[in-house]
Amino acid sequence: MKIQHKALYIVGFALMLLVLAGNLFMFSRISLLKDDASVINLLDAVMGGIQRTVKAELGGKNADLFIIEIDRSLVLLREHADATGNGELAQSLIDAGEDWRRLKELVMLYRKDASPEMREQLIAWSESLWDITAKTVRIVQADAERRVKLFYFLIPNIVSLLILLLFAGVLGRMYIRNRLLHLATHDTVTGALNPVAFSYILQQYLLLADRYERPSAIIMFSIDEYDHIQGQHGRDKTDRLLVLLVELVQRNTRRTDVIARLAADRFAVLFPETDLPRAVKLAEKIRNEIVAFHFGPEQLSITVGVTQLVPGESNEIFLGRAESALKKAQKDEDKNIAAL
Repeated sequence: MKIQHKALYIVGFALMLLVLAGNLFMFSRISLLKDDASVINLLDAVMGGIQRTVKAELGGKNADLFIIEIDRSLVLLREHADATGNGELAQSLIDAGEDWRRLKELVMLYRKDASPEMREQLIAWSESLWDITAKTVRIVQADAERRVKLFYFLIPNIVSLLILLLFAGVLGRMYIRNRLLHLATHDTVTGALNPVAFSYILQQYLLLADRYERPSAIIMFSIDEYDHIQGQHGRDKTDRLLVLLVELVQRNTRRTDVIARLAADRFAVLFPETDLPRAVKLAEKIRNEIVAFHFGPEQLSITVGVTQLVPGESNEIFLGRAESALKKAQKDEDKNIAAL
């Protein structure tokens, strides 16, 4: 149990680290998206400024304020492209900058010569620059969309998968460990404790009973004519009868009582906090239930030995006296239960 708790603590700590790392990573991605939004806003300002510049100049108004604003926006955009290392954005801004310089030259020329031909050149060049700027906006938007798809959909799914795999691995190891422990301590046919595990648990119960001066009793029973039953019905059907037998015993005992299979035809039930008279009544109840139960083609009956723990004695002596009680019951044809 302590090993299982330690594993759960490790898994919980690992999950906390994953969640923390994921949150930090997501916050860093959010800051990048904010940068993308700022870039798009600057590009929108450039696009709007181009239109306002041309419209103002064609209307005979000075557009120097719009020109200054576009220059400032292009400088900020180039600084962002250099900082992020986005080559495609940097090249697009270089093209936009060259066209912008040409447009400013045309604006200066138009102020000196407002001829229809110069007017057409100014309009045509502004439309070309507007298209380049719009293309740059699409580049930034596409890059932002890729980032959103990658970091807001793919990364969370990968983290969730890693968490599931981590949980599955730990639970799988815990299941295998518990399964191996169960196989090592329980009878593979009936699910009752095997002799080694029962001896260990019995020792712990006896220490507690001796320390706190509490009574404990045990019944040991064997299946009557077991060899005949196995020879007539075969091993598989006999095993199924034994499974039903153990289930029937479990239904007539408490959760604190311990059931073990000591041999092919021999079982034991430890009753903590139980004295000898009470244990005899429980043995009678269990035997009557087994005799009355319909197991199928073969009816089962058992012979039972009962004894109570003597303070200070070992589990070997305790079990030995229970076995002696069982042998006594087997010798007495008139009685099926004997107590010592």
